[in-house]
Amino acid sequence: MSLPMTTMVTRMSVPPSMLVGVAEVAAELGCHKQQLYSIRKKPGFPAPLIELAATPIWDLRDIRQFKDGWKRRKQRTLTPVGT
Repeated sequence: MSLPMTTMVTRMSVPPSMLVGVAEVAAELGCHKQQLYSIRKKPGFPAPLIELAATPIWDLRDIRQFKDGWKRRKQRTLTPVGT
């Protein structure tokens, strides 16, 4: 039997404002949603609290903790064509 989301949130002690999906996690990390797929494979990336059909759900505090210790590669600088 599955529990309603409100029951699950109460049991997990996560304030609803701290529940985030793929779009919010990508925005927090400063990446595209598509890039999040590979970032999720990195050691230390938090497991989602639950996997819904629409999106995994994370605790934003866990994502921020990961972000604080994340050694991100330097962004590539694109050179305009013809310069």
